[in-house]
Amino acid sequence: SSLNQASILPLSQPYNIPPWNYNGGEIVTSIPNPDIVDWILVEIRKTDGDATTASSEKKVYLKAGFLLKNGQITDITGSGYLTFTSTFIGNHYILIWHRNHLGIISSQPISFLGNIYSYDFTADSGQVLNGATGYSELQKGLWGMAAGDINADKSIDIQDKAIGWATEAGSSGYFGSDVNLDGQTNNPDKNELMITNFGKQSGVPD
Repeated sequence: SSLNQASILPLSQPYNIPPWNYNGGEIVTSIPNPDIVDWILVEIRKTDGDATTASSEKKVYLKAGFLLKNGQITDITGSGYLTFTSTFIGNHYILIWHRNHLGIISSQPISFLGNIYSYDFTADSGQVLNGATGYSELQKGLWGMAAGDINADKSIDIQDKAIGWATEAGSSGYFGSDVNLDGQTNNPDKNELMITNFGKQSGVPD
């Protein structure tokens, strides 16, 4: 929660730019929870087939919320669930987007229990489509999004370093090049995360 502690997090959702182009009006007057790490974007796609058929035209919902340091996603109150105004009939897959991490999509449809849909992405690489190709084991037995996709093109490669990181190196603030989210664009972002993840590609269908 370094960005939060440094009061760097914006008060409105930051995904109103390409490639997300999300025009949602999520805004807060202050960051509501000290455990908030950053804004996150949640997408839901509906398809009659498996996750490989959940292409972008199958998008039915998109909503911004907050990511907590324990990995949970909340609405803009910082503690409640993201809510959607329809019952999900059929196969629905959940996608998670972040500003400088590879997007992920659930390998299985989201499950339903008592009007709550839930999915645990952290258990193993098989929880996301294409597994470790676009996912990272953050610590033994705990999986999470791969850091370093600064230009948000669904691949972590030399372009993220040469254009994204190099142009902002030495900057302080809320930058896409700050892949470890500590408020600084510096060598740890490049050496400890981005380069380690070179070659990883998002498994989200186009």
